Amino acid sequence: MNVKAVIFDLDGTLLNTIEDLADSGNLALKSIGLPPFPIDDYYRFVGKGLDTAITRMLKKSGAGENRHRTLKEAFQRRYDRRKRNKTKPYPGINRAFRVLSENNITLGVLSNKNHRDTVDVINHFFPDVSFALVYGKKEEYPIKPDPTSLLVMLDKLGLKKNEVVYAGDTATDMLTAKRADVFAVGVLWGFRDKEELTEAGADAVIENPEELLGIVLGDDDHDSDF
Repeated sequence: MNVKAVIFDLDGTLLNTIEDLADSGNLALKSIGLPPFPIDDYYRFVGKGLDTAITRMLKKSGAGENRHRTLKEAFQRRYDRRKRNKTKPYPGINRAFRVLSENNITLGVLSNKNHRDTVDVINHFFPDVSFALVYGKKEEYPIKPDPTSLLVMLDKLGLKKNEVVYAGDTATDMLTAKRADVFAVGVLWGFRDKEELTEAGADAVIENPEELLGIVLGDDDHDSDF
């Protein structure tokens, strides 16, 4: 492979955000008189943007969609205050960034999290990483798995499809990559399992960031001191 760029999903791929998402969601639910959920439920709520997560929460609560806006606003207020409380990078991610950058691999982020939150947490947790582009959910583009935003990023970076790897932890990410015709890497340290990733068309499934370096740089092009 002649890889020139790796574009990453955010939640469940670069950052373990699940506790802050669950805390914010449960406080929002309680604020409108609905019961909280165990953290394991949030692994399935998230992945397709906030609107879908809110719809899933309401459905499991047995509440009507007419409460969508109220719950969404309640969640966002709480997440604004908690998005850095328990969130942290996954082991090996920062070093992977360093090794990729040292090998002149362009780095990018594409998330279904709203754009403002995406940029905020990237700047906070990875202040020393030079990302070429960081895209969260933007009004002008449909969310993943629609490939439009990924294709726009490739165009802005001047890259061919066969020069790009997209890495993520959900079927949504794998479908996005396949629909954009780029190499899809599923990561197993995130929110979903191997079966979901392979069924969605992952070209490779990895257990740690060192394996990503092997795919992008070749097995002999980096050291293994992880």
